[in-house]
Amino acid sequence: HVIVNNSTFPVECPAGQYESSGVCSDCAANYYSNSTGSTSCTACSGSLKTITTASDSETDCTVLCSVATASNGYRYPAEGYTVSNDTSVYTYCDANYATQHNTSNEEDCGAELPSCYRKCEITLISSSVSMTDSTTVVGSLLEYMETAHFTCTGEADSVTCTTAGGNIAVYCDKVSIFLLLAIIVGGTIAMTLFIVLLYFMCCISGKDKRHGRYETVAAVEPMLKSTEALDMRIQEDAYSYPHMRNDKTGRSNFGVMKNKMETVF
Repeated sequence: HVIVNNSTFPVECPAGQYESSGVCSDCAANYYSNSTGSTSCTACSGSLKTITTASDSETDCTVLCSVATASNGYRYPAEGYTVSNDTSVYTYCDANYATQHNTSNEEDCGAELPSCYRKCEITLISSSVSMTDSTTVVGSLLEYMETAHFTCTGEADSVTCTTAGGNIAVYCDKVSIFLLLAIIVGGTIAMTLFIVLLYFMCCISGKDKRHGRYETVAAVEPMLKSTEALDMRIQEDAYSYPHMRNDKTGRSNFGVMKNKMETVF
């Protein structure tokens, strides 16, 4: 109440406030006043809380939520801001990032808020591929879980960005199978040719060694014959050449040398 000219008048504070000693004050946080002229504020029930002071309705008592941080993006209301659990929060992503394809960027604060995923890049489109969307070219970006459709030899096919930030090559599966078979067949043929070549190299090397022995014997044979003739002459005139005679065998030293040469060759 207030006194004017000795007259007392009641003070009617608005909702959200209370009167004390003729002064209106805001209701504290987690309290509310839903009528005018209140002299006190009412506490929220249970674990419910108000976002601000001077709450003028019981519905201001709610479950509170702190807006979560967005990696590679930002939120509205801003992250860390306290709002009621059912307040809509919007997620906006940085360049080359996006929320999951075909999902909304709006969600209640109390729910799981969308994430920002790096887009996939198409790095290769085979010449045998015809993209359904002609604007999809090398360098195009796909949102996480977005699908690009194409045809290959008249058959429909597609690729999907299943790994955030991944590179996508668009080609025909049939072509890749044929290429794999060609690699296997080519490798088998190459290995077979290598084995055959190795076999012939071994055979030719062995033949050359045998021929080399024959040639050595042929070259030495005249020497053996000359040594034999000389040995016969020395035997006929051993007394004339006593220093050429082998004391142990009685034969000439040339004869002993000839036997050794025959043994070697």
